[in-house]
Amino acid sequence: MRAVCVLVLTFLCGCSLFMRDKRLVADPPPGEPPRCDTNAVVPVVDLIVGATGAAVGVGAAFGDGGSERATMAVAGVAGIGFLIAGWYGYRWHAECERARRRYEQQAAP
Repeated sequence: MRAVCVLVLTFLCGCSLFMRDKRLVADPPPGEPPRCDTNAVVPVVDLIVGATGAAVGVGAAFGDGGSERATMAVAGVAGIGFLIAGWYGYRWHAECERARRRYEQQAAP
């Protein structure tokens, strides 16, 4: 059962990478708002899951032996993937926010 849970976490790793819209256009058409998602929930969830997985991995590194240790190590590796995805998602969120602020400043009279 633990192995199945670890595999599911590994395949879900990085929702921020897969649930983000396409990259922002460098020169958007005038008067058109940027098409991107400003929701920060997905990156935050990735960061929380990543921190938890990394903590489990540290527990595997310093824990005593056993079959659970390998499972914990895999969860730690998956946690690193979630942390990377969360960082990427947060960067995307910040980039989108900056683009939206620029658009709103240009649209204001």
